[in-house]
Amino acid sequence: GGTERPATTGQGSEAVTEKAIDSPTTTAIKVSKSEEIPGLTHIDGASGFWDSWDADIENDGMLVGFSFNDAAGEYISFEDIPIDVTIKLFTIKRDDNFKEIKDREVYSGTARIYSDLDANEFSGGIRVPKEEIKVDPSVDDRFGWIEVTITTPKQGSFSTRGTLISLYE
Repeated sequence: GGTERPATTGQGSEAVTEKAIDSPTTTAIKVSKSEEIPGLTHIDGASGFWDSWDADIENDGMLVGFSFNDAAGEYISFEDIPIDVTIKLFTIKRDDNFKEIKDREVYSGTARIYSDLDANEFSGGIRVPKEEIKVDPSVDDRFGWIEVTITTPKQGSFSTRGTLISLYE
């Protein structure tokens, strides 16, 4: 058998997934993997919604998700590849032409994920505790922007942005 610890997330945390296969002599051998996501050309659909992830009904923070996509925009599934994720949340303001522009950074954090499902807010998602989102509802607009950047082991970095993210309840 093997052991696996799921990805943990949050500012400054780092997760490690370990898998081992036992041979007939019970010697653990390391599973080799390519560490390349086949067909990956971009990430898309950065989003976040408020969720509760403990026993009480109170929302604990924002659950963030995004997708891995190929050149045709099709969703890509993968597992067992370490991906570093940086999430940033921003307030917005309007310029002289009433166009939304990025204003103040209210959250920046990192996580490590290992599969497309870890990045999907409906099957995993990345947790951003509400205490770490530095907004002031008396002055900050409720809606802001999210920026997600991933760094892959062999394919470089990719980014996406989402708008109309509720920065507070």
